[in-house]
Amino acid sequence: MSIFSFDTSPPDLSYGDTSFFIGVLIEKDKYHEECIQFSRKLEAAGALVALSSFGLDEIWFATLKLLATHDFSERTWQQALKTHLDLVKQYAVEIERTHQELLALPYVVVIDVPTPHVLNGLNLMKTYGLFPRDAIHTSVTKLSGITNPITFYSNYFF
Repeated sequence: MSIFSFDTSPPDLSYGDTSFFIGVLIEKDKYHEECIQFSRKLEAAGALVALSSFGLDEIWFATLKLLATHDFSERTWQQALKTHLDLVKQYAVEIERTHQELLALPYVVVIDVPTPHVLNGLNLMKTYGLFPRDAIHTSVTKLSGITNPITFYSNYFF
């Protein structure tokens, strides 16, 4: 695995951790501007960035949290939404807009996560103490041979 800076040219193929895509899509994200600049580099280079189907779920969840914490506290938003399903329906419209923006990025390729990749994630949890989703993303990169992750987290992707 190589470590690249956002200041360098992007690799031809990489794996996009959801932290990167959230940075591109969510203006309030603290890395938004850097992610937008790198997104432009990816597009100009004709690079491809794989995003797992698990990543879609994480991006939807992050968008839901952002919307809900505007109306509820950081501590109570999930519980509050369980009794305000009408708000979830309203937020789903914004989540869908964000989803469409994501899929419109010319460098994004969504890949399915095969069951063996998911199951290998459990081995990575046991070996390295990774959280479940982090372990699955790491497993996807290792087993698919995509060696260039785009992420803000250095505690996984070996």
